[in-house]
Amino acid sequence: MRKADFYLTYGVRLFLLLLVCGGMLIFWGYRVVARSPWVTEQNRFVEQPVPFSHIHHVQGLQMDCRFCHVEVERSRHAGFPAASICMKCHSQILTDAQVLKPLRRAYAQGKEVAWRRVNPLPDYVFFNHQAHIRRGVNCSVCHGAVETMPLMRKEHVLEMSWCVDCHTHPDRAFRNEPVHGSLIVPTAHNLKPASKDCYACHR
Repeated sequence: MRKADFYLTYGVRLFLLLLVCGGMLIFWGYRVVARSPWVTEQNRFVEQPVPFSHIHHVQGLQMDCRFCHVEVERSRHAGFPAASICMKCHSQILTDAQVLKPLRRAYAQGKEVAWRRVNPLPDYVFFNHQAHIRRGVNCSVCHGAVETMPLMRKEHVLEMSWCVDCHTHPDRAFRNEPVHGSLIVPTAHNLKPASKDCYACHR
């Protein structure tokens, strides 16, 4: 084999090898970045109009989750706490606190506080809080140990694979404790296996 042919043959092979390896590296890098907290915003504290502390209200004052999230057992949405609910206490407590000024303003104007979602889902995803809570699914399974959070943050990346894994192997996801303020004990057999019908979750 001539020297020129040798360099050409192995040069092409080296180029193809680098091309394949480079493509795999780019794909792997994309996967790593796409699943990183930098993109998913996992563990990021979401700034709210009023810095509500769950650790203070739930763990400190022993308030039931359903006192604020009144729709969680009868609606697909847990619901944001209404200004009127907050003012049941704060019309008597911390009435002049600067940090509660947005709350007092909203209540006086007959509006609601513009709370920001911590775990927003795409419009095409159907999730029913009522169905999960009534089967004893602890809030912490999806939202983390909310009762220990001074400010609310995204604990889990609620991707499709995460939901399917929980429905396929619910025993791995459940913490063996009741829903806060509930007598329903979460057990693995309460959850049905993941439905094979796409319409169940995508509507």
